[in-house]
Amino acid sequence: MKEGDVLLLNAEGINDLGFGVFNHAGTKVFAYGVLPGEQAELEISAVHPTYCEAKLRNVLLPSPYRIISPCDHESCGGCQFSCMSYPAQLAFKRSRVSRAFYSAGLSLPFDVPVCAGMDSARGYRNRSIYYVRSIDGCPRAGMFASKSHTLIPIDACMMDADWVSSFNRQILSWAEECGVAPYSDGNNSGILRAVICRTGYLTGQRMGVLVVTSADFPGKDRLPVLASEEGIDSLYLNINGAVGNAVFGAGFELVYGVPEITTSLCGLDFFLGPRSFWQLNSSQFEKLCYRIRDYAELSGGETVFDLYCGAGAIGLLLAAACSKVYGIEIIDEAVTLARRNALQNGIENAFFFTGKSESVCQKLLAEGIRPDLVVVDPPRKGCDRDLLRSIAVAEPSRIVYVSCCPETLARDLKYLSSEYGYRVEKLELFDFFPGTSHVETVVLLSMEN
Repeated sequence: MKEGDVLLLNAEGINDLGFGVFNHAGTKVFAYGVLPGEQAELEISAVHPTYCEAKLRNVLLPSPYRIISPCDHESCGGCQFSCMSYPAQLAFKRSRVSRAFYSAGLSLPFDVPVCAGMDSARGYRNRSIYYVRSIDGCPRAGMFASKSHTLIPIDACMMDADWVSSFNRQILSWAEECGVAPYSDGNNSGILRAVICRTGYLTGQRMGVLVVTSADFPGKDRLPVLASEEGIDSLYLNINGAVGNAVFGAGFELVYGVPEITTSLCGLDFFLGPRSFWQLNSSQFEKLCYRIRDYAELSGGETVFDLYCGAGAIGLLLAAACSKVYGIEIIDEAVTLARRNALQNGIENAFFFTGKSESVCQKLLAEGIRPDLVVVDPPRKGCDRDLLRSIAVAEPSRIVYVSCCPETLARDLKYLSSEYGYRVEKLELFDFFPGTSHVETVVLLSMEN
């Protein structure tokens, strides 16, 4: 095969990145926008030693699960499965978790359950990032096409809160009127790099962050008035003049409103700053937190370790039903917010520490503090073996593992099972991101003995 070849192939499946998987003369071919079982006309776009990439030219025999995408901006690549019916998406996510467990050699005493979906995929994101670049001489906001820095202009994403599109338009108009140049990747020039919007769940509070290359630029004095007119509760500048893909630089400047907004979750209120990590789908996160509480089965006298605790949401929810919660998080800013969130909600039995989870765990154990329950919610890469060993040495009777990556989840569960005798008692899947391959899983493990 060579670039430009046109092939007529049947899709054997779809991978976790949303690419249709084909086989031609023993070589794998991947094409975006194709569903399993579909017959498609493809044009080879890149040839690699072990596989080829192709562009979809035409679907000749569509899948019964193909729908007209509700998205007007499919080329941004953010919603890989927007052309797949929602029941089929949920089935795929269940299958992805099952495949991950099978590949890891992890057997369950029950079938993987159906993924808990959403009633509506619209307006669920509580945080969005829009990059700003110049197109035809005008500032435009949008998202980058997959694996590129090509901006796809987006006026409104159906996943965002209603106010985001209006705020973006006003910022772009302000930038054009005041001569605030959009950022250019090519020569690291310009001022305005990105617009970040954050919405408090149930509170409706709004935070905007403008990422700029310099703290001094024309029209800066007009931003407080603009924020007030758009109903913004908090507006920050983030100064990022560095070359590279990092969204934020180190420095923040509050130019209007309050330092943090608040969001509600499970009857508690939480502060959110411009850099705070928080699950993007608040309604599904709330359901997941209630499931964690159910799995915990706390009776009032237990000690709980909350690892990778972030701003403390899970630990603070459990605090009312146990004796003590010890939250551990490596990001100091998040720990500061977790402590403030405890005070905000009148919770006095939750204690938060900055550091690596495995190091702080070992320190607490050395002080004679042993957990009855460990909750762990690691990043996509899963847990380090040192952390898993630290958890196992503590010998909690129950572990609740929350994961956004089925593959690393299965790896870690297999290790805890084979090396330390923990078994999977229950699990549930939640769809946090309709239209994508992402799936959130919560698992309850208990000691064999």
